[in-house]
Amino acid sequence: MTAKSKPMTTSLAPIKPPCLIVVANLRGGSGKTTTCITLADLFALNGIEVAAFQVDEQPQLAKLLGRRVVSLLPSLGEASHARALSSPFSPLYAACQAAAENRGVVLVDVGANMVSLLGRWLRDVALQEDLDTWSMTGAVLVPAVRESAALEGAVETLSVLRRALPGAMPVFIENQRDEPFATLKPNSELGRFVQQHLAPALDGCARLSMPAIEGEAWATFEATGLRFLKALALSPSEVSVLIQEDIAEAKIMRSYIVRYLRAMHAQFGTVFDLPEGGA
Repeated sequence: MTAKSKPMTTSLAPIKPPCLIVVANLRGGSGKTTTCITLADLFALNGIEVAAFQVDEQPQLAKLLGRRVVSLLPSLGEASHARALSSPFSPLYAACQAAAENRGVVLVDVGANMVSLLGRWLRDVALQEDLDTWSMTGAVLVPAVRESAALEGAVETLSVLRRALPGAMPVFIENQRDEPFATLKPNSELGRFVQQHLAPALDGCARLSMPAIEGEAWATFEATGLRFLKALALSPSEVSVLIQEDIAEAKIMRSYIVRYLRAMHAQFGTVFDLPEGGA
């Protein structure tokens, strides 16, 4: 992930439903919710049913996807009791069973302070054995921005969830929101961390890139509570009223969203079976 790094892509066969997708990073602000919204919209474009879960005290995903998101909030203080940990996650287990039958997708957005708890539950319930029995594929997606805490969180998250779901495909997503990883200097402190800790942790991982959305367009649409598909479905005049910009500016900002969604379709299409692309 220096200037000489290879593009973050994978040649592995794309995953087809039914599948369980866990999106997590021990560090907040790494792009987990954006990853989930993007995937949910791309699956929707392909006519694939998604059961969305949020293991997070900050319901950002629910704000964008609506009531279809199920919030799972195990008690951190009572996690030492097996039932206190198991009961909150029971809907997730049931959703995986249902997805295995209807060839759907279960998408889980995991908050920074919930990664260890989810990992423990996955191990205790031996979910990997059930996924194998149901012929259901798993994927662990770990996005990270170019920041030491985010990359440290990515390394730990991959360790926790790869142990919990050993049969799942691990996927590292380079979130280029702040700055591309390719500009990282190898001799910098962060560059050394990447070489010494992140690179070994990514052994066997699929590696993708998430481009920055130009002009802060996503923040503008997100503030209105719109997901990508809804933003693209609006007419320029409707977008103009919604974001309180003139029509020309609204068209430009929406074009940034279209460009992003097309880029992410190409990226996620190397991991998931998504024949139908963005707008």
